Amino acid sequence: MKHTFIYSIIMALVLAFAASATIDAQQRMPRKRLRIDGWRIQVFSGGNTHNDKIEAQTLGNRARIWYSEHTVYTHFKSPHWTCRIGDFQKREDAEELLRQMRRSGRFPKAAIIKSVINIYEDEKIKDEQEHRPEQSDSTGIGIDGDSIVSVSDTTVAR
Repeated sequence: MKHTFIYSIIMALVLAFAASATIDAQQRMPRKRLRIDGWRIQVFSGGNTHNDKIEAQTLGNRARIWYSEHTVYTHFKSPHWTCRIGDFQKREDAEELLRQMRRSGRFPKAAIIKSVINIYEDEKIKDEQEHRPEQSDSTGIGIDGDSIVSVSDTTVAR
């Protein structure tokens, strides 16, 4: 009896660990990345000197702290160091973040630039669902786009 109880506890712990390992593995699974035309906010563009590299990296680190919900790209594309923020599919979204930046005074020289951005397949699906018009029975349009004809519950007496 005592051994059965200990065995049950050990099995419960093993199953709990296996479940958490599966969840961790699913979270670490690579997502399909798409490269599309979009917008980023450029907060720094400099030359190819060591000081420009330091400034680009410093501004990138600050941007990661202040705007942690957005991806920050600090890179060297000969002959310039740049630091850019975000992957915006719509210019309006980039403009909103730029307005926030200007109000805060953090990046006074920031500008919106057209760029090839990264989006992930699950984000694209989520974005499409958020912007899809709601369809319900009350609109007269069915799920497949067919018109709905309502039939009255009352019968007409002849």
